[in-house]
Amino acid sequence: MSTRRTSRPLPAPASGPIKLLAANRSEIAIRVFRAATELGMRTVAVYAQED
Repeated sequence: MSTRRTSRPLPAPASGPIKLLAANRSEIAIRVFRAATELGMRTVAVYAQED
């Protein structure tokens, strides 16, 4: 599998801002939120009270 990294933010789509939902509070979710924020995306977290 090949991945490509860039230091430039990706342009927002013409339809408007993107919002990302993560359904837990794990370390991976935190990393996803940080990356999404760097790309200019809004983020939303939901979790169960047991978490």
